[in-house]
Amino acid sequence: MQAILDAVDLVQRAEMVLQNAEKLNCRVFVQPKDIINGSMKLNLAFLANLFNTNPALEPPTPQRAPVIEETREEKSEFHFFTPGFLSDSANSPFCLEISSVETFPQS
Repeated sequence: MQAILDAVDLVQRAEMVLQNAEKLNCRVFVQPKDIINGSMKLNLAFLANLFNTNPALEPPTPQRAPVIEETREEKSEFHFFTPGFLSDSANSPFCLEISSVETFPQS
């Protein structure tokens, strides 16, 4: 790794990066000139291939979230602070149907 960073010649540096990618079976899509020129799409494809083939992440272990029962106080607090139109909009006299609202003429 340090040898890549110490390389002064950009072509040599890019080739060393691609040689390391070849060790990981990821040398596809790009040539050293693509890295040097900053070809955005090819470099993105190269990195995506690198991360997809070697994510270095362990598979997640399945876990169940604990069930937390709500207390009486929490339930009453929810109903107290929840506006009526959110909790029972079907029974609210303030809910209007769009078709019943008259529009004002534009001048």
